[in-house]
Amino acid sequence: MSFNTILFDMDGVLVNSERRTQQVIIDMFKEMGIYAKHEDFIPFTGMGEDRFIGGVIEKYGHPYHPDMKTRVYEMYASYPVDEPVAFPGTKEMILELKRRGYKLAVASSADESKVLTNIGFVGLSPADFDAVITGSNVSRNKPDPEIYNLAAARTVSLASECIVVEDAVAGVTAGKIAGMYTVAVLGSFPKEELVNAGADLILNKTVDILEIVGKL
Repeated sequence: MSFNTILFDMDGVLVNSERRTQQVIIDMFKEMGIYAKHEDFIPFTGMGEDRFIGGVIEKYGHPYHPDMKTRVYEMYASYPVDEPVAFPGTKEMILELKRRGYKLAVASSADESKVLTNIGFVGLSPADFDAVITGSNVSRNKPDPEIYNLAAARTVSLASECIVVEDAVAGVTAGKIAGMYTVAVLGSFPKEELVNAGADLILNKTVDILEIVGKL
């Protein structure tokens, strides 16, 4: 195998944002008299905010409206936290992979505004990637492979040249359907579920890819 392109999911892979996003949504729901729990979000992780928000509010018997997502993104960007959003070493990892000559892309089911906010939290800009693909650019979200097919096209790469880095079952499924070597990072889902989804390799942390990418 010869890989020259790495396609990163964002939430749970480059940034530790899943809990932050859940809490923002929970706080918004409280304003509506709905008391959701963190575990309510698990089945919808990795599917984009329309399902992340919509699946949970529908569980509590209320309809989803796109305006809810706009409100969540506004709250997310300024939500107070006690620790950095980016995982330790993420910025340095991206810059080192660029130095090694890999083509890099973000392929996130989240809308463009959230993805750009998260890239800023990492300390980078969209120009640091060869492509930034978001849920705003596709009509079908993960587990559909559309986003990874588009990322390969934007980076002028064959599927066989791409490594997908994911944390969610839906994302692993999307990467495998796209015909790409798919690496799963532990944190959002149990190892067994990621293996069952077809992950080719499991890592404890995203930055561990620096140690293995040249050996694949």
